[in-house]
Amino acid sequence: MPDNWAFDQFIEYPIGGTPIDQGASSGKDKGHNHFEISTLPTINAKDALDSVASSDIFQGKLTLDKSVVIIDEPYLKFTISAAAKFKKEGNGPSFNVKNGKYVSDDGSTSLKDFLTKEFHLPSVGADLVVDQFGKYSLSSEYTAGNMSFKLSSSSDGIIKISATYNVQKAKQKTLSEELSMTMEVVVNPLTFVNEKVSGLGETALEFAKQILEGVAVGIAVVIIVGITTVSAPADAIGLAAAFIFTLITKSITG
Repeated sequence: MPDNWAFDQFIEYPIGGTPIDQGASSGKDKGHNHFEISTLPTINAKDALDSVASSDIFQGKLTLDKSVVIIDEPYLKFTISAAAKFKKEGNGPSFNVKNGKYVSDDGSTSLKDFLTKEFHLPSVGADLVVDQFGKYSLSSEYTAGNMSFKLSSSSDGIIKISATYNVQKAKQKTLSEELSMTMEVVVNPLTFVNEKVSGLGETALEFAKQILEGVAVGIAVVIIVGITTVSAPADAIGLAAAFIFTLITKSITG
């Protein structure tokens, strides 16, 4: 064994099919006979929720076990609620939140694949939605967790999208209890496009009718992940309208 080594593995042999290393110690590394257990800083659900509840758009109205309607228009309704337990929406893929950004927790299913296959968005449109996920987070204070989605539609053109965000870390502290926020967007995408998205020609409007589920998802994504970046419901609607204009026009032009 070289003079400056502490340990050396000099042979490996199997026992019952398991490889076993045999090593030697020079005595340079004496090891440890005392350990101190350090405790990680924690935060409770109520204090973690305050990171979002104190934003301008919620004005302190968001509390545990209470639903709050933030946007209530004929073509769009947005509701948010919080609970001291974890939840999961739907059977689609979940998306982890790491360092405040969304990433798929399933290596076989990317967000883009999910949008193109399940919601029939063109590839360009799916890229735009994915980009929106990369730009925003529900709260910059929430740096770890996961989000899941559920979509349902009715015969009258109304589409409902629910997203649940399970928070695991807030303000650089691990939660000491469970916390989830469920956000529900109920939208009539065709009415939204006709009333709020200006500047679209006939070709674009006809194209929008072919991808209404994708339009609804685009609206929901912008509202859900960008809601805390605005101070009023009208601002959130404007943000979604601008995004849908870009989504439709770029999807047509490729």
